[in-house]
Amino acid sequence: MKSVKKQVSDQVGVQVWDQVWDQVMKKTTLVMALFLLPSMVSAETLEGKIIDVQALIRNKQVSIPYQKCGLVEKVVPITTGANKIYNSDDILQRLFKTVTAPTAKFYVEECHTEHRDETQSVLEGYLVTYVLNNVIYQTRTKVRPESNTIKIKVSHEIQ
Repeated sequence: MKSVKKQVSDQVGVQVWDQVWDQVMKKTTLVMALFLLPSMVSAETLEGKIIDVQALIRNKQVSIPYQKCGLVEKVVPITTGANKIYNSDDILQRLFKTVTAPTAKFYVEECHTEHRDETQSVLEGYLVTYVLNNVIYQTRTKVRPESNTIKIKVSHEIQ
């Protein structure tokens, strides 16, 4: 009976050991891959000779607001004695006392906002043509290169 128990415990022990070993190996493999990955991918910076630079321009429709001002006719009712709409000074009160018409016309300058559509050119970057190892390449940049060379980062990956 003891030998059967020992065999069973040995088998259980071996199974547990196998599971533990599998977990350890998976973690070890992952850690090794993380350390070896940078060595498998290398990058270097090369310098190409620029042969052409073109501005990348896009036309864009925009709405431009502006103020439009002009004289506007206002019709004001006149009551006997004084204009009750406008709080006027003594001269205007005397003027309205002599006016016999039921209304008066005033011209007031008023402004309002209008919009006009325009096409604007927007600089989106530059198309740079360069030669590297006797091969012509093109790339886009945000800023115009200041010299006649361009630095290119080249990555080499082992697959």
